[in-house]
Amino acid sequence: MDLAFKKLEKAATPFKAYSGLRTFEEQNELWAEGRDADGTVVDKDKLVTKAKGGQSMHNYGLAVDSAPLKDPKDPNGNVWWPDPDVSTIWSSLHAAVVTAAREIDEGDSWDGIDYEWGGIWRFRDVPHVQVRTTLGELQAGQYPYCHDVDWLVKAHTTFLFDTPWMLRRVQYLLNMQSYPCGAVDGVLGKRSAEALNEFQADQKLDVEKPGDSVSPAPAGGHWAIDEQTVERLVRLDHEGMSLTRGTLPGDLLPPDDWSL
Repeated sequence: MDLAFKKLEKAATPFKAYSGLRTFEEQNELWAEGRDADGTVVDKDKLVTKAKGGQSMHNYGLAVDSAPLKDPKDPNGNVWWPDPDVSTIWSSLHAAVVTAAREIDEGDSWDGIDYEWGGIWRFRDVPHVQVRTTLGELQAGQYPYCHDVDWLVKAHTTFLFDTPWMLRRVQYLLNMQSYPCGAVDGVLGKRSAEALNEFQADQKLDVEKPGDSVSPAPAGGHWAIDEQTVERLVRLDHEGMSLTRGTLPGDLLPPDDWSL
């Protein structure tokens, strides 16, 4: 995302990023606006998003929202919201995304991964830019490839670590390392626990440190997902992906009911 916004900073109408990473909890709070406790819409004017926690690219550090600055020299960085149907300012955001994607394909850390702008979706979201991937791929435990393995490790052991999604991610990575968990479903089962235990034993990982576990062990089993286990899985997967690098499909759009 940095490359796109460096382009925007030099544009005639600079943009300011105002929303990037959101936790699952923050996403649920946004979803609840305009709805009652049962989730029924009670005030359409207050609706912010149709995406619950885990259903937005913001929750995975893969999206950012921005708006044009009223005055580039304003120290407060105030933004404004021109009507996308009558203003061409938002097209600057699209142009920066396209330019950044081309430069990325020439060797940046996110080589082979494309950006997309929400302003061209069927459900328009003009402030929104994201790495091109799908919710289905994320729910299957996948995550976009990045040359910078240290960045991936940091992401997985910080803001992604405490999310419900991490269970799916670990299951996917264990399967890729030939420690079969079965279906990637985020369910703590015996097969997943056995695969995890075997991996940790083979890698000689010490997982007995208190306070490191993402989730409690299931009855009669041992399930301790700690940062060092996640880091080892990410590094091994990255090593394999570097040797067999492919790209994600380039023609996928979010479903009509996404509001990111």
